[in-house]
Amino acid sequence: MIGEIGARYRAAQDSADLIPAMAMLDAFYVHLRLVAEFLTRPTNGRDFGPIDLGVVD
Repeated sequence: MIGEIGARYRAAQDSADLIPAMAMLDAFYVHLRLVAEFLTRPTNGRDFGPIDLGVVD
């Protein structure tokens, strides 16, 4: 989803749909931040974390 938002933002920005393009950019940064937090914050035993998905330090 993050890659798709980034790839389509420029085309949307150049069209007459400026407000949806701005919303797409905002969504891009929100998703990017959530992914970064998920990959860097430690989890407790009840939640799955990056280690469960094969991400190592």
